[in-house]
Amino acid sequence: MLNRKILALMLSSLYLAGCGGSDDNQEPPKEETYAEYNQRLSDKIDGFGISGYELPVSGDAIGDPLYGLDENGNGARDDVEFVLFHGLKDVAVTYDEFSSVLELTKLILPQNSIPDVTKIECKYNTLSEPIKAQFTLTDLNRLVLNTNERRQWYYENAILDGGCDV
Repeated sequence: MLNRKILALMLSSLYLAGCGGSDDNQEPPKEETYAEYNQRLSDKIDGFGISGYELPVSGDAIGDPLYGLDENGNGARDDVEFVLFHGLKDVAVTYDEFSSVLELTKLILPQNSIPDVTKIECKYNTLSEPIKAQFTLTDLNRLVLNTNERRQWYYENAILDGGCDV
């Protein structure tokens, strides 16, 4: 029994010593240029089978204090769309699934209606498992309601309708 423990300890020591080694001749990872980055995103978007889809350039622009900025005109706030795209780009989701999560964010902070917590939860439950594994409903709420003004508006206006017709 003691021999097994000693053998296991020796093997684990060898394993750990091998993991920390470095190769001084190894080149540092190549830094991606902006053009290469955009091409990689474009290739990923093509993987969705989207023609004419334009990812916002960045999620940095502010826009309207409550509703943000939507440069590509798809109704989703650019900063939210940017984070979702980057969070899901390596997950096997279809364009329709990506569109569904964008639609959900528009339910959380709608421009022309009142947010319905029940419908938001129902819509979230229709999302694919890979999306739910990347973004919980709490994550999505925090992403969309990322300022005091947005949170305040949501909590003052959100209702519990009880209907699930999404």
